[in-house]
Amino acid sequence: MKPRKLMLVARLAALTLIIYFSGVRLAQYIAFEIYPEMPEWMYDAIRYVLDHTGDTDVRDPLDLSTISLLCTLVASWIMAAVVVIVLYRIVWKLANRYIRKRSP
Repeated sequence: MKPRKLMLVARLAALTLIIYFSGVRLAQYIAFEIYPEMPEWMYDAIRYVLDHTGDTDVRDPLDLSTISLLCTLVASWIMAAVVVIVLYRIVWKLANRYIRKRSP
């Protein structure tokens, strides 16, 4: 494998791991520190979606709390991805600018 492709794979793997673990940590913080109980608005939103999709199998409160945790996890991954990618691009541009300025 060429060194350039290897660096690209290493960068993508590092970004993926950072996004994964930071999203999981953020979801843990939200679920256990901020909202130990499922918020009423989330309960209403999940019930609304389930009522309008026609799925009558998922009505158990345990299933609703699991769906709530999954929604929190997915939202945390999205937020972590946005933040990490924006910061990565900023650092990449600053590093390239610094390298260009230093080279004769």
